[in-house]
Amino acid sequence: LIDKAENIVVPFIYDYASLPFDNGLVLVKIAQKGYGFVDKSGNEVTSCNYDDTIRFGKKLELIPVALNRKWGFIDVSGYIRIPFKYDNFLPFSEGLAGVVMNSVINKQWGYINKEGKKVVPFMYDHVGWFNEGLAPVNLKKKWGYIDKEGYEIIPFIYDEADSFNKGLALVSLNGKWGYIDKMGNEIISLKYDRAESFRNNFAWVSLNGKWGYIDKAEKEVIPFKYAMHTDF
Repeated sequence: LIDKAENIVVPFIYDYASLPFDNGLVLVKIAQKGYGFVDKSGNEVTSCNYDDTIRFGKKLELIPVALNRKWGFIDVSGYIRIPFKYDNFLPFSEGLAGVVMNSVINKQWGYINKEGKKVVPFMYDHVGWFNEGLAPVNLKKKWGYIDKEGYEIIPFIYDEADSFNKGLALVSLNGKWGYIDKMGNEIISLKYDRAESFRNNFAWVSLNGKWGYIDKAEKEVIPFKYAMHTDF
């Protein structure tokens, strides 16, 4: 990598580099060795010995990395914060990460904190991100919501469920989509064939094969007449 003055910042020894820099680091890879992280001075914060990782952003609290087919977490200094013992994971969100151990045996998910301590038991078939204090979790093929202590807040009745965003969550039941609040109240009717999460107080939803645009009061902002759509 070079800077604007064409000075070499990161030497040309890597087979892959993922730009831009996040938290002062860039993800790099050397073939036959693995992934690592380099700072803006070209110094290796971690050597390229990890089997896998993900592209992380400024909001990512700890960096998930894999070694010998097990996942753990490091910080931006390269320090191993949580040992390599998990078979799968979700990145940290609001201080908690969804993880699964012994996936061949039971495939049960739970949550750990940034010290690696289990805070929600390993009992779920799948889990989602914590957002606004709640997370969608799946138990016996149904989705509900729990808080950060593992208490059930919204019953396990949904076929699909998304994380909360500004007080509303997208859920599906019997093939129809709608939105609930954090008390489980149905705010926008579960009547849509397809739907997307709200962005800037508006959401795309599909009814009878046509897409339209609604607000949080379920007012039709753009009529249901489009076969497809893109985000604004």
